[in-house]
Amino acid sequence: MNYVEHVFQFPCTDGSVVERVGMMAEGTGLGYYTELSGGLYLWPTGSGKVSREPEGWTRYVLTHIESGCTFGSFVYTEQHVRNLLLRVALLCDWRLPVVALVRQSGYPTAETMCELLLAAGKDHSL
Repeated sequence: MNYVEHVFQFPCTDGSVVERVGMMAEGTGLGYYTELSGGLYLWPTGSGKVSREPEGWTRYVLTHIESGCTFGSFVYTEQHVRNLLLRVALLCDWRLPVVALVRQSGYPTAETMCELLLAAGKDHSL
C-alpha cells in the first residue's frame, strides 16, 4: 500500500478549523494522524479494573478521510495502525461519502458504524 502525506481538517464549533498532518493510504479513503496522549483516555483491562493511558505517548488515530470520522480506538505504533488500516480497508468502500456508507451499512450513525467495523477488522495479536 502506498502512503502519502495528507492534511486532515477538523471544523470546530466556533467556525475555526484544526489541521493535523498525517498519512493517507492511496485509493482507500482512509488515513491516520498522530497526537500525544493526555492521560485522559481510560480503557478496561479485562480484570475488572480500568487503566489510565500514560501521558505523552504518541497515539495513531485511524480516520475516514472524507468525513474526518475517527474510529475511536488508538494504537501506539505506526506498524500497528498500518496493519489495522489494511484490515479495515477490506470491509467496505471507504472512498464513499459517510452518508452513503452509513446508509449502506444500516447502522444508525457514522460513529456506530466506525466502532463496529473497527471491531470486525481488529486483530489483537498485532
